[in-house]
This record gives sequence, C-alpha cells and structure tokens, in this order.
Amino acid sequence: MFKNYLIVAVRNILRHKFYAIINIAGLSVGMACTILIFVWVQYQFSFDRFHENKDRICRLEMKWEWDAGKNRVRFPFAQHAAGPALVREYPEAVQSVRFRHSWQRPLVQYKDKQFHETNLIFADNSVFDIFTFPMIKGDPNSALTRPFSIVITKNMAIKYFGDEDPLGKVFTITFQRMTDVFEKFKNELSGNLGCVITTDDLIRAGDLYNRLRSDMKRIFNLRRKNPSLISSNDLQAIVKASMIMDREIFLDKLSAVASDLKATKPQPSPPLKRLVLSGGMCNIPSVHSLIEDCGAAIIWDDSCSGARYFEGAIDPESDITESIAKRHIEKIECPAKHAALSRRGESLVSIAKTYQAEGVIFLLLKFCDPHAFDYPYIKELLDKEGIASMLLEIEAPLPSEAQLKTRCQAFLEML
Repeated sequence: MFKNYLIVAVRNILRHKFYAIINIAGLSVGMACTILIFVWVQYQFSFDRFHENKDRICRLEMKWEWDAGKNRVRFPFAQHAAGPALVREYPEAVQSVRFRHSWQRPLVQYKDKQFHETNLIFADNSVFDIFTFPMIKGDPNSALTRPFSIVITKNMAIKYFGDEDPLGKVFTITFQRMTDVFEKFKNELSGNLGCVITTDDLIRAGDLYNRLRSDMKRIFNLRRKNPSLISSNDLQAIVKASMIMDREIFLDKLSAVASDLKATKPQPSPPLKRLVLSGGMCNIPSVHSLIEDCGAAIIWDDSCSGARYFEGAIDPESDITESIAKRHIEKIECPAKHAALSRRGESLVSIAKTYQAEGVIFLLLKFCDPHAFDYPYIKELLDKEGIASMLLEIEAPLPSEAQLKTRCQAFLEML
C-alpha cells in the first residue's frame, strides 16, 4: 500500500511540476522558519539560567514619559541610589548590586603586556551574592571586598599571564578620559577664540587658580574658627565674585581681605549652634542669613557653590593637562559625578566631626534628582554617628520666609 502511495505521489509531482515546486518550497521555508524561531527562543531563554537565584533576580529600569504619556522611552538603567533605597525601604528586596560600564577603553598593563580593554565593568561587592558565576580560581565571597580588586575571565588571564597563576597579580589600569576631554576642549577653545592656548598659558592659569583657592580656603577656615569675622552673605558674595571677576584683580582684593580678617580681633558673641550646610548650587544668599538669624553659625559650606568650588590644587610640576584632570577626578564633586558610591557621605561625616558641628542642613534645590537620591544614604550615615540633620527644600524664589524660619528654629531647639 505504501508503495502505491509513493508511486501516485511521484506521478503527481512529475505531472504537475510547477504546483509541486510551490508546495515543496513553501513547506521547506515554513519548516526552516519554525526551526529558526525555536532555536532563537531557546537561545534567548538560555541566558543566565545557571544562576541559583535566577527566578528572583530582577533588573531595575527607567521609563520616561512626556506629552501626557503619548511619548515614552525605556532605558535599561536607573539612578545609582535606587538599588540600596529599595533594599532599605522594601523587605521584599533582599539584596542589590549596581553595574557601571567604563564607557571607554582604558589601558590595562601587566609588565610588558598592555591592551586597551573594551569590557571593563565596575560593580558592588554584592555581585557574587546575587549571581553565581562559576570561578576557576579564587573565592567569590572575598573577590571584590577590597578596594582596587578585580575579577577577570579565563581568556583575559591567558592573554596577560600565560601559564602564570593570576591570583595576587597587579594590573595597572589607566583611564585617560578626563585628560582627553580637557585636551579636546583646549583645542576647540583655541579654534573658537582664534588664538593658541599654550602649555605655559595653562601653567600660569593653574598657578593663579591655586593661589585663589588657597586664599578662599584661608577665609573659610578663619570664619570657621570665628563666625563673627564675616557674615555668610558676605562670604557668598566673595564666592560669586570669584566666578565673574577678572582673576588677577580678584586675587589682589581677595588676598587683602584674607589678611584683614586674619588681623581682626575676634569679637565676643553669644554661643551659637554650629552647623554645616550641604547641598547643590545655592545662589540665594538670604538662605544663609535666614539660618543664622535663628541663632546658628554656618561654620562650613559644603555646597557646590561653597567649599567644594575651591577644593583641590593643580600640581604645576607634572603634566598640566593631567594635573587638571586629576584635580577634577579626586575632588569631592556633586552626586552627578561620583568617584565612589559613599565617598561624599563619608566626607560630610568627616567634616561635621572634624569641625565639631552640631548639625547638618541639606539645601535641596527642587528637581535636582542626583542630590535627592543621595540624601537618604547620607542621612543614614549621619544618624549612625549621632549627627542631627534637616532637609530644606528650596527653589527660586524662596517659599515663605516665616515657614523656613520656623523649621530652622525648631531644628536648632532639637540640638
């Protein structure tokens, strides 16, 4: 019977060749597409299935909407403080880990071998608590617990070390992004201004700014020891002048002010609550006077328009472009430019302790998301050290002065 069916099928194919070709081709294409789709789906579902906690691992994403939700876009990333905040606020979230791609090709060197690597990723040390990546050598529980530690792939170990044991070896990783950015900016600025910015010009400018920052820090330290020397409003006026005045004229006047303040004898004043001000850019000087009118002394201004503006010096002895880049990398910046996840909070705690501050007031400019995300973990660090803090949300123009004054007075009474 099967033989008869086969003979009939062959005869039909030979008799209706065109029709048979269409049917066979359609069937072949359909089967091929089905197999390809099955293989693709299987491949997609095979990602990261080896992790023990695969069914409990979620990725946090960011969604932006505008025009009343008519337009929307999703990004596979979120603010750096979101993970720890979820763990802290929601018991369902047990652990979090943050990844950050280097977005550049750093130079990685071991002895005489050096390569520009493209897949360097920074991560929290909790990465191996969540993901169970198999390790050929080393202990996942202690792999990333120490600063400047690194985990590498088998291929990378062979590329750099050959048959040597890679454990305990030291890489030199050089990030040149900031240096390259400044070099590019210098060249573009030279072209737009129609002049040549030489290395000597940068060295002279670096020396000038070093002296400016030194005098600014001197004035801040003098006021920290004796707040009655100069008001916060006047200090803010000096900071603003440093941003807009001719630098050489300003330096002459600044040095004179610093010398005068140093020679001024401290005036007796009633005991005041010692506060540290922290936050973003504050161009509303009345905030400072409002706080001090309540019976406080702002002994240090850690805002972006305060001490952080003049922190750090440029080394005139080294390559000037690298020195400028190094200053920007090492100084405590705003939370949008973190060098380390908890560095700014630890710095603020250190300032409050060193300067014997009784409390910290955060000036949070509305809609400044990086500072808003930073505030919870910084407050937690301060609470652990027993340092009182208060969040003061501001905008331009300021809300009711009476409302702000009432909050400040209540905070000072708590100290």
